[in-house]
Amino acid sequence: MSQICVSVPPMEAGQTIEMEVTINGKKQVLHYRVESFPWPEEFDTEQRIGILRGFLKDYDRQWELMQIGPPDGGLIPIMFRQKNEPRSYAPAAQDASEA
Repeated sequence: MSQICVSVPPMEAGQTIEMEVTINGKKQVLHYRVESFPWPEEFDTEQRIGILRGFLKDYDRQWELMQIGPPDGGLIPIMFRQKNEPRSYAPAAQDASEA
C-alpha cells in the first residue's frame, strides 16, 4: 500500500502540512499543501474545468498535484506535494525506552 489517510485540522489557504514518516526505521519529512478552489454552481461543467485547468497550469512549479477532492459547499480541495523532497532516508532516532 502506498497511501494513507490522515485527518488534519482546518487550514488557511496556502498553509503547508509537514509530516515526518518513519519507513523501515528511517525518517523522511514530506510537505503537503491543500488549497480550496471555488467550484461555482452558476458555471457549467466545461467552464469550471477550464478555470481549474488554468489554476493548475499557473500553480507554483515547486508543488506537484496529488489529488483533487469532491466538491463541498462550492469549493473543491486540491492537494499538492512539494517537489524535490529528499528521497533518501535518515536513520530514525531510537527512543531511550527502546534501547
